[in-house]
Amino acid sequence: MLNRACNQMGCLVGCWVVLGSIPLSAQEIASREPAGREPPSAIDFAQDIRPLLSDRCFACHGPDEQQRQSELRVDNLQSLLEDRGGYQVIAPGNTAESELLRRIEADDESEIMPPPETGKPLTPAERELLRQWIAEGAPWQQHWAYTPPRWHNPPQLTDAPAMAAQTQNWVDRFI
Repeated sequence: MLNRACNQMGCLVGCWVVLGSIPLSAQEIASREPAGREPPSAIDFAQDIRPLLSDRCFACHGPDEQQRQSELRVDNLQSLLEDRGGYQVIAPGNTAESELLRRIEADDESEIMPPPETGKPLTPAERELLRQWIAEGAPWQQHWAYTPPRWHNPPQLTDAPAMAAQTQNWVDRFI
């Protein structure tokens, strides 16, 4: 009888130890940085800038020729960088020479972009985001739909043997 009680107590203690270690293991795994990855840049064009330009600028300066209000296209990097008679819409790395910043910060209603009648003014935080993007060199990414798919090898799980044992398919290693 005593042997049976000790056995049950041993099982109970073992369960507590195992269950108590699960949160520690999960936190440890979640807090690890994947090997070989660089930290993200301060501004992500696809996440931060393109949606802003699309919402505030594309209606008048986008791909639709019939809706476009001028020859300027803000959905096209070449259009933003070309010389426009002594100025550039965007001068990467040079906020003082970027016409875009001058226009979004203008006080004159005939110059400010987007125009007040659109009802979509930029917030101070959005203006600062555009300023920082230009200061960082205005990195541009082609829309994901026009980027050919690339094969990525599944990540190696050599540093997490328990996780490696749980993967049933190569796709599991991406999760």
